Amino acid sequence: MTEPTPDALRRQLRTWCARASNQFHRAAIDLLDDTGLLDHPEVRAHIEVATITDRQGHSTTIAWIKWSTLPRFQQTGPFGSIYDRLVPLAVSIAHGTPVNLQAVLPGLGHHHARAVLAAVARALGIADDVDITDAPSYVAAEQGRRQALSRLLADNARSADEQRPTYLSPLHPEHIAPQV
Repeated sequence: MTEPTPDALRRQLRTWCARASNQFHRAAIDLLDDTGLLDHPEVRAHIEVATITDRQGHSTTIAWIKWSTLPRFQQTGPFGSIYDRLVPLAVSIAHGTPVNLQAVLPGLGHHHARAVLAAVARALGIADDVDITDAPSYVAAEQGRRQALSRLLADNARSADEQRPTYLSPLHPEHIAPQV
């Protein structure tokens, strides 16, 4: 069987979750997907793909993650600490393996924290009922940080232009003595 494209693999994983009516696996898969882990070959090695046929003879290709092997991956894997924290959390959501939230949650960036919140909402079965949005105070603070960064970059660019020595070619008119 040929390797499915990333989009096909996502559909196959979600098809399996829907057929199994397993919101916990779907939540864990979404967490891995939202944080970019489904695209890594090291994670894909733990994904099985198969074609199943129902009683009416309709074939469907599905995929599932071998959750029990992912903890071994995260202990020896090449990813940074953020992934070493998110993989066990995904395994915990999907497979029920205990995870120390005090070790997993601190230091998550905004994007990763949103992915965790969305996964928890999906696992609880309330993903369609809640909207995880940025608070007005966060939006204002983020806009302030971006404006300050833009000003700093603009000031540094002007400063660099002002301090840059001007190179004049020996043939430049300023270097040529006027002929009398």
